Amino acid sequence: MIRYFCTPYYDEDGKTRFHSPADAPEKWEVFRAYNKRDVEVEMAIQERLRKYPVPETVWEEYRLDQEINDRGIRIDHDFVQNAIRLDEISHENLISEMKKLTGLENPNSVSQMKEYLEEKGLKVDSLGKKQVQTLIPEASERLREILELRLQSAKSSVKKYEAMRNAVCQTDAAEACSSSTVPIAPAAGLGGSFSCRTCTRTTWVLKCEELIRELPRFFLVAEIEVSSEQYCHPCCNAIR
Repeated sequence: MIRYFCTPYYDEDGKTRFHSPADAPEKWEVFRAYNKRDVEVEMAIQERLRKYPVPETVWEEYRLDQEINDRGIRIDHDFVQNAIRLDEISHENLISEMKKLTGLENPNSVSQMKEYLEEKGLKVDSLGKKQVQTLIPEASERLREILELRLQSAKSSVKKYEAMRNAVCQTDAAEACSSSTVPIAPAAGLGGSFSCRTCTRTTWVLKCEELIRELPRFFLVAEIEVSSEQYCHPCCNAIR
């Protein structure tokens, strides 16, 4: 119900619209009842917690959280833009390799890939990450290579860099990224543009991998494209 009434959709003319109560009166009544009950529960929780005042230390954390959100977090534009471009180059290379191995017009298509694998004698119910990982050990050498390439192409954790790029304001900083979950404000209402907790620095055993992770900061995209075969795949694995 929340998605139906609170998420915009495109009409036949391509204009953004929201569903109104008149579009689905029965759904609207259920939606109203849900929201009413939600408020009642929150009020009951507030009443029970009234005897337990919020400590001053928690208020300080909350104020600091708001200051961080108002000031914003600086984004390294060069790193973000090149990280996104590196992923695009890597994805293009992976799709190209799969095309050569399979002969498929679109090896990224689930239906085409499932049909191809079944023709080669590999029964496939799903091409999700876990399912593909279980298929790899029992696959032939050629199919194993194809499945491993598909796993690489399906990685989506680079989306956090796109979120960073889209979150940058005129101040060159991303605002509303910190999410305080202290009792003062419910956590459900504190969704930022992206979560800083997902951007912690990856720890690598080999120093060369740490260097690779820094490549997007120092290389222009044009330079990377010239040597994409050499740098692209390991670098993309690092920034993910």
